Amino acid sequence: MRSPAVLLKREPLQPLNHQAQTYAFKVSVVVRPTARVHYRGIEYSVPGHAVGQTVTLHLQQEQVSIYQGDRCLGVHPRFPENGKSSVLSEHAQEFFTSPHKKPYAQRQILLDLDPLVEPYLTELVHRRPQAWAEDVDLTYQLYEKVGRTELLAAIELAVEARCIGSEYLLEFVEHPHACADSHLLQNSSEGGTAK
Repeated sequence: MRSPAVLLKREPLQPLNHQAQTYAFKVSVVVRPTARVHYRGIEYSVPGHAVGQTVTLHLQQEQVSIYQGDRCLGVHPRFPENGKSSVLSEHAQEFFTSPHKKPYAQRQILLDLDPLVEPYLTELVHRRPQAWAEDVDLTYQLYEKVGRTELLAAIELAVEARCIGSEYLLEFVEHPHACADSHLLQNSSEGGTAK
């Protein structure tokens, strides 16, 4: 009887084609009505035409590729920066073609950025019930222009200063240090009734 060590020496073993970083674990999921798929607490966007259909997630260490048959619907970071969702801009744009859906889609994308955004947007809707959609649109445009980090810093300043509105966010982005104190003073003198 031959030992396994001897037999292994005779085996014509070849290196694997994939390394740990590139090997994909495949999981089938159904696309939700929000045009997103969920896997272990994280959601990833797909095109709207895939709603209700089964797609396959190719899960790698650093990224997730989503396939419908042989067609790739999108490639996302495996662990998004916000820790809970990744929405590709081309997928979000589909919702923006409908004037009715656009503010809600933009609002959801902003909410997904960080828990800090929810109290800010809630206050915005309360303060400006007739004009919140325009504010959300301007806030979303600012996000696309400056990115997540700068927008969140501006929202944090705005919440501290009780300055709720896209015009304040723009000012905080352009002058983060100069604006905070002046708006705090302004709001204190106005009784905290910023627009």
